[in-house]
Amino acid sequence: MRGNVFSRHGVDASHVGISVYKYLLHKKACRLVRIAYCCRIVELEEQLDAMDAAIEFRNESIASRQNELRRSAVRLSAAVGKSDHGLAKLPSLSNLSLTEMRSLLGRYLDRVVDLRDYQRRWQTHRAELEVS
Repeated sequence: MRGNVFSRHGVDASHVGISVYKYLLHKKACRLVRIAYCCRIVELEEQLDAMDAAIEFRNESIASRQNELRRSAVRLSAAVGKSDHGLAKLPSLSNLSLTEMRSLLGRYLDRVVDLRDYQRRWQTHRAELEVS
């Protein structure tokens, strides 16, 4: 009978030992998970900070460019004076899409080329009239 009691205590002791070992492993695993989780949180926070800095830099760059364009428009309108050279439409140009701006610029450049061609032909015609 004593043999059964000791063997039973031996089994119970090994069972307790295994339980303690499992508990320690679980505790260590939880700690490792927490460490990994904390490391990931730190990485994500650093990425968010970098993105915030990039966004802030971009916003400052855009605001600076807008201010520069406004000052340029003011100088241009002051240089031209009150004569109407199409500058009254300048504020509405900022509402155009990129495609519309390209189209408008293309039309104006075509007009400039046409006017230069017309000027060249007119000067040639005037020179011919002076010769004759």
